[in-house]
Amino acid sequence: MPNLLFEIGLEELPARFIDDALEDLKIQLHQRLDQARLLNDNSSITTYGTARRLAVIATNIKKAQSSIEESLEGPPLKIAKSDTGDWLPPAIGFAKKCDVDISQLTTRQNKKGQEVLFLSRRLEGQGATTLLPNIFSLVIQSMKCPIAMTWGNNIGPFMRPIKWFCAMLDDSIIPFSHFNVQSSHLSYGHRFLTNGDDASTGKAIVISSPDEYPSQLAEHFVMVNPTERKSTIETQLKALNSDPMINIDSTLLNEVTHLAEWPEVLQVEFPDSFLELPNEVLIECLKKHQKAFINTKNHELTNQCCIVADSVTSDNRKNIIAGNQRVMLARLNDVQFFWDEDLKNAGFSRWNNRLKSIIFQEGLGSIDEKVERICHLSHTIMDQLNVDASQRDLVDRAAHRCKADLVSHMVTELPSLQGVMGGYYAVVFKEELGVSVAIRDHYKPRFDGDTFPETLPGVIISIADRIDTMVACFENNAIPTGSRDPWGIRRSMIAIIRMVLNFNLDLNLKLLLEDATLTLAKKIGENTLKCQQFFEKRIETVFSELGIPIDMIDFFGPRLFEQPLNAFKQAGLLVKLKTDQPAAFTQLLETTARVSKIRNGASSTMTVTINQFVEPIEHDVYQRLNEMKQQNQSAQLTEDSLPSWLLFCQELGTYFENVLVNSEDAQLAHNRQGFIALVNDYFAQVGHWEKIKK
Repeated sequence: MPNLLFEIGLEELPARFIDDALEDLKIQLHQRLDQARLLNDNSSITTYGTARRLAVIATNIKKAQSSIEESLEGPPLKIAKSDTGDWLPPAIGFAKKCDVDISQLTTRQNKKGQEVLFLSRRLEGQGATTLLPNIFSLVIQSMKCPIAMTWGNNIGPFMRPIKWFCAMLDDSIIPFSHFNVQSSHLSYGHRFLTNGDDASTGKAIVISSPDEYPSQLAEHFVMVNPTERKSTIETQLKALNSDPMINIDSTLLNEVTHLAEWPEVLQVEFPDSFLELPNEVLIECLKKHQKAFINTKNHELTNQCCIVADSVTSDNRKNIIAGNQRVMLARLNDVQFFWDEDLKNAGFSRWNNRLKSIIFQEGLGSIDEKVERICHLSHTIMDQLNVDASQRDLVDRAAHRCKADLVSHMVTELPSLQGVMGGYYAVVFKEELGVSVAIRDHYKPRFDGDTFPETLPGVIISIADRIDTMVACFENNAIPTGSRDPWGIRRSMIAIIRMVLNFNLDLNLKLLLEDATLTLAKKIGENTLKCQQFFEKRIETVFSELGIPIDMIDFFGPRLFEQPLNAFKQAGLLVKLKTDQPAAFTQLLETTARVSKIRNGASSTMTVTINQFVEPIEHDVYQRLNEMKQQNQSAQLTEDSLPSWLLFCQELGTYFENVLVNSEDAQLAHNRQGFIALVNDYFAQVGHWEKIKK
């Protein structure tokens, strides 16, 4: 079976778009080939690409479609044909849709017994060569364009102007034209390492077949497989680094992979004096401006770094290194100047005053006002957690200083270092180490998989900052929709719940949201409820990721948001009980269900009189209930209380075997119903037992 190559040559595409563009190309082509019935069970699609080309190779596709019998059901005859025998619009429309003359339509009875119009026909399979040009056009039209461009005489739109198409089925060209560009069997080599008629494309390469495509491009200095390029770069980086435990920045590695077609890693040095700068400053400066990886030795930074270059030859190697050194030195001098200026002419008080001129969100004041809200919410969190006085003072100092570095020279130059620089400046300005660490950490976790803050003060300020931002966004109608979430609200909510679980924080998130709303001088209302509902979905996501099934999440109802830590712990106990002691778990569910059913409207305010207990088991279960209430008034499931719960359920089983709750004696029935109501209310304090599946 033949193999297919489709390559889109284009002007340089930004590195951040390439992975998504290749995945989109693969998805779109697979969908169109599948719809055209050209795929087999053993067909596969592989993507290739650089900044100058997006390519895909589909193997083992069909040479032609197989013929199929098609049956199409139309409208009922009573609305398709008049009493005089004339065809009505529904019939005419159905024939037009099927692209047949109306005389070709027949009738038959459908499953409902109605007489309907019907078309049965044989669709002869078409060859792949005939179908592929339209497939290619549909693929291009369907691809997402993060930055849609037009060029020439309003040609486009596409991500970048298209320079060529290479479209082949085995060794045959697929004639195809789109955006005034005609397909051929030509691709193009490296723009600078090969010589071509057009300096913007490189040497023209006659591709002999899809199988030869990667190797033919490699002969002309284009490593078209991104995985191969990444591996080559990573190997060279490790070879030039003396530290065997080198930790390569994966984000930067992925970016430079898409910046070069024929990568070569070169080593560049800078003066030792710059090593006195904070490590994060050096790393971020070199990463941002030079796309450079700084070398380490014994886990310490050195004055050497590696850059990934393209177009390297024996003649220009030294010039490339020297050029990078000049630019690098200028950038490092800049950050050295910013560091010195921040230390000489600044301080937290002065910076905080400047925060008054920076707007946080429209209608919601300045960053300085946000800082005051963070401080207030931090105290609210500490009240819930019963934090001691010494920690309170530390949190307050850190919270008042946590945003000050936003107006520093260094963070203005390198925004990703906000918080990190505040931590360094706090040390220089003689703050306690705990204050410095809390300032540094309050943005953590910045992304999925990032570390948590190291200390409780950092966690408290992190949660307070995020709560304020998310409430502000919902009040300002900046609510995340689809994939759009510019303020990172989803990420913040997930971070909060993970910190709650990781640090064992017994927080009432509902009260926090309401307090944050009032602190913004807004009323608790519809926006607060929307924020809570959105937040609850994120809690469910985290619980599910940690192995809590959806029925046990639904079990807690409002308590999921009001007491997420307790809900998680109790859900974990139920999951463990279901796995380790399935019989006990089943008895627990059956008992709670039976109690709920027998209660039958009885009120827990009904008086229960011990003197009316007839059977010994009545005294036993009543005493057991009172003991459980004394030991565990909130009726929470814990490792300590669970044995009592299970024993109580066993005793209730005996109770139901020996006691008729709805006795013919009205007084006995009333007394027993009152007892069952008390039991049911105690069970219901934990959650909605009927939600849990056996």
